[in-house]
Amino acid sequence: SISSLAPAAAGARLDIEVVPGVELSSIYQGEPVHLLAYYMDTESKPLRALMQRAVDERRSRNEKLVHMLHDAGYPIDMDTLRAEYPGQDMLGRPHIAEHLMKRGVVPSIRDGVVKLMGREGKFYVPRFHIPLADYISAVREAGGVPVIAHLYQYRFDDDTREQMIRSAADAGHVAPPAGEVDTAAVGGTEASTGDEGDLPVDVTAGTMDADDGVASVSCPRLADMLLDDVVGLVP
Repeated sequence: SISSLAPAAAGARLDIEVVPGVELSSIYQGEPVHLLAYYMDTESKPLRALMQRAVDERRSRNEKLVHMLHDAGYPIDMDTLRAEYPGQDMLGRPHIAEHLMKRGVVPSIRDGVVKLMGREGKFYVPRFHIPLADYISAVREAGGVPVIAHLYQYRFDDDTREQMIRSAADAGHVAPPAGEVDTAAVGGTEASTGDEGDLPVDVTAGTMDADDGVASVSCPRLADMLLDDVVGLVP
């Protein structure tokens, strides 16, 4: 959602630069992939149409899930759920799980989301996702910078991850400057790192261009790891 961007724009009056951004849920080869988008035109009709389609599909999915639970005898229905979360525009599995937890049906929100409604759960409803390439093309068309989020958290082997980066580059129609390697050739890739026992640190690795708005490498060690993995993927 980009609904918070309009209120955030008030920061300009305080001499604070507000960077428009959104995290988008897409899919690549059957695996959900998150895409970050920065500096895009938030009024872009193609991008907004894709985002609205995703929202509509998610609402439909959640309503189907609630009806399945209700028909199976669980104490839940859409009217009660909406009343429990007034003003919440988008209800999802965490809200459903919390509703059931409060009524003693599941011991925790995590149990409800994962065990009851997760991929292996009895009430799993597949989620609709916009293809990764479609979102990247729309973000680029809107003048934005697409960044593949947490690259190493997806259940891909190295070959599939490489294919994803290549296809992302093709979708974005981007080529790095001669002699430069852009980690994803779409603006960048985000990944997590951290020594054992430390909290993960999310950084974005990519080339920095003030006009492009591409985030800079903030962790040299991670950047080296990413560049080692994708070097040679782009000409």
